[in-house]
Amino acid sequence: MIRSRFSAHAFLLAGVAALLPLSAASAQVPSFSAPPYQAPTFAASFTGLAVPQTAAMDAVCLVGSATKTLRVLRVAVSGVDATAQTANINLVKRTVASTGGTSSNATVVKLDSLSGAATGVLTGYTVANTPGAGVALRAAAIGFGAATTATPQQIVWEFNPQLLQQPLTLRGVAQSACVNIPAALTTAGVALNVDVTWTELQ
Repeated sequence: MIRSRFSAHAFLLAGVAALLPLSAASAQVPSFSAPPYQAPTFAASFTGLAVPQTAAMDAVCLVGSATKTLRVLRVAVSGVDATAQTANINLVKRTVASTGGTSSNATVVKLDSLSGAATGVLTGYTVANTPGAGVALRAAAIGFGAATTATPQQIVWEFNPQLLQQPLTLRGVAQSACVNIPAALTTAGVALNVDVTWTELQ
């Protein structure tokens, strides 16, 4: 009877021991998924853009495309002023294009030289425009320090697909993503730095 009990116990221990290495190995092996498709990605920026003091306006807009869908991944804003001041800024998705003003377009850079030409346009304004219809998606207060002494504060807005976020998406030329100054600045002399990164797909 004693022998029978010992044999059964030994058999059970042997079975558990045989399973343990497999379980341990399984627990230590990480699970990998295939990397996401890398869409053609572009970046453009303005440095020292002379923003007018006089009115609420869109300072910089990424304008959508007639042929591609644009997805904004990152917008960064900083700047200095002749006299230090703090101002509110918004990131606005417009469904009706802003009009008027005096503007120029930034040079767009491909992150991969084999990508096709960008169809999105990054536009900066030095004379106030009339903003179109839209909704503010992000808001922040930014300090524009004195140009001769300050280390610029930077505001960064990111839309990260790896965190299951939908990027700010622009469909058609009527849609744009704009860095908006919602009220007249306290003093003149703001030099604005804005850089934008986005992807383009059919």
